[in-house]
Amino acid sequence: MRLLVTVLLTFYISISYGQVDSLMQVGREFAMKRDFNNATLYFKKAYSISTSNENKGKTMNNIGLLHYLQKDYLSAIKYYDIALKHYQQDKNKEAASQTLINMGGSYRLLNRTCKALECYQKSFEQSKSSQTKVSALNNIGRLSFTTGDYTEGITYFKKLAEGDLKIYQIYQNLARLYANINDIESAVENYQKALNIHENQYSPVAIDLNKEIADLYYSRNNKELAIKYYNTAIHSYERLRDLYLIDQTKLNSSVMVRDIYTSAIECAAKISNQDLANYYLEQLKAPVLSFKIRENLLPDSVKVELKELDHKINQALKNELEDLDKLVTEKGKLLQQFPVPGQRNYKEVLEVLPEDMAVLNYSYSDSLLVRTISTGTNTQIDLTRINEHFQNRINDFYLNASDRSKDSFNDYNSFFKASKYLYSILVPEISQNIKRVLIIPYGKLYQVPFTCLTNSDPSMDWASFSDTKYLIEKYAISYSSSLSTIQSSKYGSRSAIAFIPEYSDKKQLKFAENEFKALDKYFNAEVLQDEDASKENFFRELPEHDIISVIGHGLTGKILLQNDTIHSEDLYQLNLDNSLTVLSACESNTGSIKMNEGYMSMARKFIEAGSSSVIASLWRVNDKVTSEIMSDFYWYYSEGNAKDQALQKAMRNHLNNADSELRAPVFWSGLTLLGNPEALPESRSQYLWLFLLLLLIPFAKYLKR
Repeated sequence: MRLLVTVLLTFYISISYGQVDSLMQVGREFAMKRDFNNATLYFKKAYSISTSNENKGKTMNNIGLLHYLQKDYLSAIKYYDIALKHYQQDKNKEAASQTLINMGGSYRLLNRTCKALECYQKSFEQSKSSQTKVSALNNIGRLSFTTGDYTEGITYFKKLAEGDLKIYQIYQNLARLYANINDIESAVENYQKALNIHENQYSPVAIDLNKEIADLYYSRNNKELAIKYYNTAIHSYERLRDLYLIDQTKLNSSVMVRDIYTSAIECAAKISNQDLANYYLEQLKAPVLSFKIRENLLPDSVKVELKELDHKINQALKNELEDLDKLVTEKGKLLQQFPVPGQRNYKEVLEVLPEDMAVLNYSYSDSLLVRTISTGTNTQIDLTRINEHFQNRINDFYLNASDRSKDSFNDYNSFFKASKYLYSILVPEISQNIKRVLIIPYGKLYQVPFTCLTNSDPSMDWASFSDTKYLIEKYAISYSSSLSTIQSSKYGSRSAIAFIPEYSDKKQLKFAENEFKALDKYFNAEVLQDEDASKENFFRELPEHDIISVIGHGLTGKILLQNDTIHSEDLYQLNLDNSLTVLSACESNTGSIKMNEGYMSMARKFIEAGSSSVIASLWRVNDKVTSEIMSDFYWYYSEGNAKDQALQKAMRNHLNNADSELRAPVFWSGLTLLGNPEALPESRSQYLWLFLLLLLIPFAKYLKR
């Protein structure tokens, strides 16, 4: 009988635990959807049937968190307190410590700093988990900064340091507090102690600590020492980034890393160190794109070998093994065996820059815009103060340039107002012999079509663009994510192909045929049209040609077919080696923006796949105007003009011949040239004919006889 009771009791408890877990899981799902009422209901149901103090504590802690998220801090404290009592009855000190941190957070936001400090101190004293202790310490540090009682904070953390706790956050918080009372020597001393405790120089912690030292010196106007520590932080980051890069950068674009580079760029600019500013600008931008271009060319066997190395590196990082340097060096040597053909570093690109071309390179922080102007090996650095209006003006400019519905008087004036502001801080005075400009944007500047920037005033004739003078009329304009990701074209075959999907009558592009005829006229193009324009043929036939034209409907990250879709992520299958890809499709250069890398778009994927350059659209383009511009472009390009100059001439033709309405930016300036703007490479066949001609010259006298 006793055995039966024991079995039944065990069975009941297991069912009860299962029900509690299920109810709590449902509650968490509602919480994720921010449905706090239903989440609270399920947590309370779980509490009512729970038989253990541990589960009762969990449910009350969760309800406390729900109230915290709703900024009802008094109710949050009430439920945390109930949870705490359950954990104490269960003698679960670790769960109680974590709840004390939650409770302290609510007290802090109620400005009850003494109670908050009491919670954090109790949590630190009773927890055995280093993670919880660190969290408690950080919160105590935050309290010191909130109250402004830095001396009290220093006293507290010095006592902790006397306890010989090997926790770097103690010394980091001490350093921050000393910095706030302008004791720079003590601040740096404690930062160094934090670095000594945290020995792994490749970790994000080491990067952050060095950045804080650099920021400290920079804020005190000691720029030389600031540069020293920015260099250390950047070196650590770049090594760490290289470790993870083949796995699509777990450290891709963190805010902390962006701040290191932008601060270092500003610092280098202020001491007029042009080489260092250019180096930082280059390292800030497009590291993932650069690696993806290289990765695309790697043999499959090497990719497998790299993954094995990455696994070993990850293990070494976790265990802080001494052979980490050896593994990193081994990986570097392996990658060096497969350089990207024709790819040059930024210094080499600047050295061979055409005499009539300037490179405009940008970065910005919340308060400062940095612009470098490079002509050959000469670089000029300009600094401009900015504020929140900077990004607002970019939004205004883009929206009013790209949206045909933006045709009210206010929208019209807003475009010119935003344009004049951006023109004044983005477009420098350049030598008169400069006719071409390569733009390397940053952040939201990827949204700015520089081609339609104008310093003109709005017309008195409302909504007229007849007299508007655009930047494209002055300069041929192209764009790149960085200098080192520009791929040089090889000798091209001059072979061309057009991919023109079939659509229903209502969706068929009326002027696609005209664009293809121009391509065919100047380059004798093949065409995949109607049913031949299939997804299968797209991937099989396009890599065999030097000039690729895709004329169809598009959405962000997609090329639409009649009964299928080509997604940007599908393009990993492509392995290209061509001079030019033209994406005459809507939104082919749009997508999410990575501050360091630009648009994650179809156009970018073609660059990753090996295309030297891409012409693509920033918004929904006009079929007729696009066809006319691209037809003119093919003519100028076939005549030996550089791509940027060919596109400039085609756009000028449009502006010279269009009426006022069609001169509006929405109709033409969405087309952008990305990548290498150089002219079409000479055909191998041309050289073959020349070679044969030279061979025939000695025999010419015999032919005359």
